[in-house]
Amino acid sequence: MAKRQGRPSGSGAATKAAQSFGTMLGHVAARVDGWLAQREDIARELNDVVARAQDMIARLGNATGNAGRASSASMRAAGAVPGAGGARKAKKRRTMSAEARAKIAAAQRARWAKQKGEATSANAPKATAARKVKKARSA
Repeated sequence: MAKRQGRPSGSGAATKAAQSFGTMLGHVAARVDGWLAQREDIARELNDVVARAQDMIARLGNATGNAGRASSASMRAAGAVPGAGGARKAKKRRTMSAEARAKIAAAQRARWAKQKGEATSANAPKATAARKVKKARSA
């Protein structure tokens, strides 16, 4: 028997599958290229918007006497401030005077007494105690 020339039997289906797979990959590649182009266009447009906003801020700064100074918020938005996306520092806790704490405590006691139906004057501390604390601090 002579050798067969051409394709071995059963390769027609494999060839068709390979061709359709190649066609499908070509379509996917074309779509990816289109999406990348759109993404680049969007990034370009956003950069233009940021540049225009920075220009407006600079012009507003010049009009108000803050020549060349933009707010830190606008600079963070533009990406000019390092660590713009980082965590914020915790604010320092404010201390309260003893007099203020006494007033708040007296007001809370009065609210509790009102809820219970008791007389508020019996439970509330006298105003002279708060005055004594204030005088002691000022002296």
